Amino acid sequence: MPEAIDTCSVCPRLCRHACPVAEGTAREAAVPATLATVLRRHRDGVIDTALATQAAALCVDCGRCMEACHLHVPLPDALASAWSAFGLVEAWGPVPAIEGSAQLVALETDDRSWAEALARRVGEPVGRWRIPGGVPWTSRGTPSWGRVSQALASVAAGRTVVVPDRASASALAAAGVPVRVLAEQLDEPAWAPSCAAGGACCGGHGPLAAVHPDDAARMAAQYPVEAPVADVGCAAHLRAHGRDVEDVVDRLLAWDAEEAEWAG
Repeated sequence: MPEAIDTCSVCPRLCRHACPVAEGTAREAAVPATLATVLRRHRDGVIDTALATQAAALCVDCGRCMEACHLHVPLPDALASAWSAFGLVEAWGPVPAIEGSAQLVALETDDRSWAEALARRVGEPVGRWRIPGGVPWTSRGTPSWGRVSQALASVAAGRTVVVPDRASASALAAAGVPVRVLAEQLDEPAWAPSCAAGGACCGGHGPLAAVHPDDAARMAAQYPVEAPVADVGCAAHLRAHGRDVEDVVDRLLAWDAEEAEWAG
């Protein structure tokens, strides 16, 4: 999206305050306007691909720059296209089938099985959709995204999917799949603040963690974890950096165990 890059590259950094990477790393290179400038100069042949790749990887796709922008310029979509062009994300493979015929489906993204616990929580049958790592929203910039989004919609077939991470929620919603966020199904008093909600960022976004591991580790060390983490992807990154965190699936399974103890 060249229009987004051109517009943001001449902006006087009005969304800097909204960028969790610029705030969390104190790197002016991460300011959205700077990223757009680097991409524009790369497009014009002034900056090499290696430097442009490093710049693009500083975006964590939280969308806060677009929300803060009074023009709502879609810079995150332009950066997603750059990730694909620079080889920071891969095309997604075949879409797995859903287990069961229930209208409500649990998207299980790691080795924890929680569909049955959710069924007991909501009082209705729940199917299981096992997709290790979740649905990568970053792949929307790849040439295969149109095919993948159609496949997601076809497999889901209008069913509602309960998701434990922000990336999968965004990807499925873009594919036209009805989505519920698992954290919103639990009666928790509070969740740890996320970059998508205007809070801190864990630094676990794929391109950032791969290209700027020191910055990703610094952001993980700063992330407030007094409350459970609503996004299982963020929780996995925090655990990988030594943070002792509890996430939304942990809370659901703990509730289910407590209910079983009371019933028994």
